[in-house]
Amino acid sequence: MVLALAVHTVEEVSARIPFCMMVLNEVLGRQTTSSSVPPGLHNRFLIPTSGTVSISVWDAPDLETLKQWLDETLSEYCETECYEAVEEFSQGIAVELARGRVSESVSQKTGAAAATVGEKAQVALNATAAKAREAGQKVGQRFDEIDQKLKLKEKTAKVGTTVGSTTRSVVGKAGNLAQQTKDRAMQNKVVASGVQQIGSGVKVGTKAIGSGLSFLTSKIAQLGDTVIKSVQELDAEEKRERAADEMREEMLKEALEEAESDGNGGGGEEGPEKKEEEYFAGFDDDDDGGEEAEAAPSVEEK
Repeated sequence: MVLALAVHTVEEVSARIPFCMMVLNEVLGRQTTSSSVPPGLHNRFLIPTSGTVSISVWDAPDLETLKQWLDETLSEYCETECYEAVEEFSQGIAVELARGRVSESVSQKTGAAAATVGEKAQVALNATAAKAREAGQKVGQRFDEIDQKLKLKEKTAKVGTTVGSTTRSVVGKAGNLAQQTKDRAMQNKVVASGVQQIGSGVKVGTKAIGSGLSFLTSKIAQLGDTVIKSVQELDAEEKRERAADEMREEMLKEALEEAESDGNGGGGEEGPEKKEEEYFAGFDDDDDGGEEAEAAPSVEEK
């Protein structure tokens, strides 16, 4: 196992990240078998640049195997050269390399152990199933041998038939006995009349119960109608009272507004001034005819 440095070179810069690095990153991130990395190749670092050269670091069995796979994957997008890195003189990557290698080692061991356990469990299940089948066959054979000697199946069938016939016979006899007892009892006039009276009493009671239930149902319906009518009347009365209250409030409001308007008109503004009456005393005979007579004194002066 060697630590290899792969140098990926493109002819010209066409994007911030070279397309070959995008393709390699996608291939490494896939989980399908057809596009996964071959066994033995483990990518440790992928370092794209914005220029024409990018690098990746690998653990590989040898440089030829790594270069062959990288050429198959990236030859359409870049040229790849592989070099063996001197791990002893590398700085800053030892911890990451150790962590990745330990994780992969543990994963491989765990997978191998799980596969081994699964194989052993499958073997044990197969063995148990085979033993169970063998034991079942032996039990079946043993039972057949015992049955041939003791005729258990035949005896069991005979017993079942006998029990069935005996049960049917007993049930038939019990039924006949009950019918005979009933016939004998009904031959007695007292018993017959009592049975008839009981039947008629049951019929009368049934009719009485039916009529009582009908009467009770009708009364309940009447009570329901009465309650609904009372509720409707209370509703109407409440609406009338509410309308009367609203009318009284409206009338009171109008009266208050009229009282306020009367008060403002009586004491606030003064009426128009009365024009002072003039008094005409007539013409003076002593004066000349062209002059008008002097106005008489006003009422206030008098």
